[in-house]
Amino acid sequence: MIKREKLFLFLIMFLIFCNHKSDAQATFSAGNYSQNFGTSSVLTWTDNSTFLGWYATSYQITAAGTDPFRATINITAAVPPNAGGWAVYQINGGTDMKLGTRPSNNSGGPDIPGVNGQRGIGLGLCLRNNFGLPIVSISVDFDWYQLSLAENGNNPNVNFLSYFVSSSNLTSADLPNNAHTYTNVVTANYTAPNNSATASSNQISSYPGTVSGHISVCIPVNVPINNYLMLRWWDANNGSNDPHMAIDNVHVTANSDNACTTVLPINLLNFTATSANKNSVDLNWITSSETNNNFFTVERSVNGDPFQAISNVNGSGTSSQQHYYETIDYEPGIGVNYYRLRQTDYNGDTKVSSIVAVNFQQVEKFATWFYAADEVLNYQVNSEENFDLQIMDISGRIIYDEKNIPSGSGKIETRSWSHGVYIVRCSNKWNTISRKIVL
Repeated sequence: MIKREKLFLFLIMFLIFCNHKSDAQATFSAGNYSQNFGTSSVLTWTDNSTFLGWYATSYQITAAGTDPFRATINITAAVPPNAGGWAVYQINGGTDMKLGTRPSNNSGGPDIPGVNGQRGIGLGLCLRNNFGLPIVSISVDFDWYQLSLAENGNNPNVNFLSYFVSSSNLTSADLPNNAHTYTNVVTANYTAPNNSATASSNQISSYPGTVSGHISVCIPVNVPINNYLMLRWWDANNGSNDPHMAIDNVHVTANSDNACTTVLPINLLNFTATSANKNSVDLNWITSSETNNNFFTVERSVNGDPFQAISNVNGSGTSSQQHYYETIDYEPGIGVNYYRLRQTDYNGDTKVSSIVAVNFQQVEKFATWFYAADEVLNYQVNSEENFDLQIMDISGRIIYDEKNIPSGSGKIETRSWSHGVYIVRCSNKWNTISRKIVL
């Protein structure tokens, strides 16, 4: 007889979507939940009704935003609507619908960068554990699409997947971060790959379903019996305009006995990241066997930012012997750095390992202090060697750039600068420190 703790949730689990008033239920068939948003146009939106278990909200810093549901938008070679909101998208009149968002200043203005869960539009999927056993992990797969090119000053548009567990039912009012503290799933963040300083005369031009990607991630969670889990896709409002972004083919698998594991075509014995000195992070891993392993790509994320490739290391093809690998990250970010291995086969297929983290602290005697007052930016930079100082406005335009500055204090006149948010970047041979200032 199968032991109780070894049962998968598909034996008897039901997902009861969060709004009890509608009493909506759906069977978690074969341990899986799937949603492809249908094949028909949608004219109106009702939480937990248009799509069972799905909620949406437009939100500013301190109040609900006014971006509404925009019904069905047909993305063709023509220019899509410039207004903000969430919508059901079809591609060139096709019937494979997608659910997506486009924030505007109505969901986070004025024209400043979005913050995860604070300015923008959120889509939420709420599920209830009605199985009789705790959920310890979920696997989430979905496709994402960039459906337009926006005039965003070449600033990438990052979309966040996060989650929140609650003992009570959850609705769209629970989506913003001011309602709850969500946990961001770093490996599931996705970024619109195409950016523009001047997209078109009315700031939006379209990509009819040609720019897309796929996310597959396992999330360790703790969802007690009869508790609720909200998965939240947050599209932050960014400076200038935002592209239309959409998701489709959402697939969730829950487990009561298996924590997250990643199956690679290699047997990875260990993967470690250590900060051996004040200037770099050492990355080491060991394999006991490999099959058609072409190379590894080491990817890094700093403090929850999207992962970026930092180095490639050749694999050992097919082998049953132990192999030792190492590389060094000479430019870690200050704070928590997350690392993962992306393994690529000879045929181009890739798999991603689990994540390791290391808390990297700045080089001793490389500290910064900035204070803006009376149209002057005062700074104190303590550095073991000369440093470079760069200041950018919120669009990414460099407005101040000075190199090889001796350690110490200084003043920068800001009389001619516009009031707003600026990013100050100090760097020496070993580190880069960024600070946000408001003038």
